[in-house]
Amino acid sequence: MRILKHVLMATFPLLACLAPPACPQTPASPEPLSCTAERTKAACLLAAAGPAQAAQAATHDVGASVGRLQPAPAETAQPASGAAAPLLRDGQLTLLFRNFLGTEWIQDTLDRRAWVQTLQANYVSGYTAGPLGLGFSVSPFVALPLDQRGDAGNFVYGHRLGGDGPTVFLGAYTLNARVGKAVFRYGLQRLSNPLLVSRDILSLPPTFQGLTAALPLSDRLMLAAGRLSAVKARGHTSLQALSSGYGGTGIGHVDFAGADWAWSGDGKASVYLDRASDVWRQLYLALTRGAGDHKVLRVTGKADLYATRNDGSSRQGDIGNQAYSLAVTAERGPHAVTAGYQRIMGDQFFDYLGETWGDALLNAMDVDYNAPHEKSAQLRYAFDGASAGLPGFSMMLWRVQGWGADARAGAAAQASPASPLYALYWKNGEPVHGSHGEYGIYPSYVVQSGRWKHAKVTLLAVLHHSGSHYADSSNREFKLRVEFPVKVF
Repeated sequence: MRILKHVLMATFPLLACLAPPACPQTPASPEPLSCTAERTKAACLLAAAGPAQAAQAATHDVGASVGRLQPAPAETAQPASGAAAPLLRDGQLTLLFRNFLGTEWIQDTLDRRAWVQTLQANYVSGYTAGPLGLGFSVSPFVALPLDQRGDAGNFVYGHRLGGDGPTVFLGAYTLNARVGKAVFRYGLQRLSNPLLVSRDILSLPPTFQGLTAALPLSDRLMLAAGRLSAVKARGHTSLQALSSGYGGTGIGHVDFAGADWAWSGDGKASVYLDRASDVWRQLYLALTRGAGDHKVLRVTGKADLYATRNDGSSRQGDIGNQAYSLAVTAERGPHAVTAGYQRIMGDQFFDYLGETWGDALLNAMDVDYNAPHEKSAQLRYAFDGASAGLPGFSMMLWRVQGWGADARAGAAAQASPASPLYALYWKNGEPVHGSHGEYGIYPSYVVQSGRWKHAKVTLLAVLHHSGSHYADSSNREFKLRVEFPVKVF
């Protein structure tokens, strides 16, 4: 409670000056959960819409964290269809104040803590009139470290001019064009599709340089495509080269295309393809089907499948990997219980683009359970306060266990300590193998009324225990975020 008191004291006095009670505010956006760090994995869930709609996503780097709040990217806020709007008159400016407190311990590797206050200012213009509508968006970011211990890494942002003042930089910008219902964006932007989602779980989100396109063919069918060429990663204020999340292999560019089809209120399917130049080609398929009334009993099934193959000059070696997860959720009133199974079929780690939630498999929570031949199971409980007379409150508890990892084939191919993937396939002198598991809790509350309406408080706590020869070491994580969104105009 003492820590929470300090966080609130640091955040809200500033907000009171900038956002008086009469100032209109943006509603809190649906959120899932997830993680992050230096080279392991992480992931997510918990949609504010309720347990039945809990979305899954994932990613993490090396024994890092969970807790993905995912505000809707400002650049997606523009209408994709309808009458063209004057460029500046219909512009929107929103502010997102975020107070982030995180601690992370990884056995024999890392012990860090940071407390950071950030601001995301998101301006989105309207479109010019005519068959070709033009517009733009711009998002300055501000990060002020309040306290840190150890190597804070991507928890904090270094001051460009030295000293202890705030770091101010251009976090995102786009030039936008609309033709009919199709919207094209070029620039530094957040990603939001089932295959590539900006991993926004720390003090500020990463953004990606590139061209993206979205085309809603109907209320039920959406097409998306794009090419990415660089990333402004968490903890950095300048562009970095793209790389794979686990292998750390440099990627010149990533092309993607896909479709989401909600054929009914109870069913949805997704199919996406991506190509990381000279590294891999990947196919992602997902199917969700639900039945019943949650007031009595609703049952929802979800299947996710990835197939990955090496591409071009195969800079990360030969890849022949399939990965899938199956989940069933039973929901009654405010309670939902999910049980699921996940399997990796192949001699390589299941990998995805760094700085994204590129892993939508069920068990990609604090770590991804993505080692060669690994199997894993999860039991999860979600509580939706809106259905129990506690609007604004939600909570998730989970237990994941992984077993059967066997990286001997990959280790044989990377037998020399000088090999670029040696550290990935070898652990404590032996090929990666063994078991591991985690416990996690993720409560969240959105203020429903009064001066601080729409303020959101989320807490993530995870305990992960691993065998001495598994890729991810034992770790503990704690993340507290206090967010306050303000709509200026």
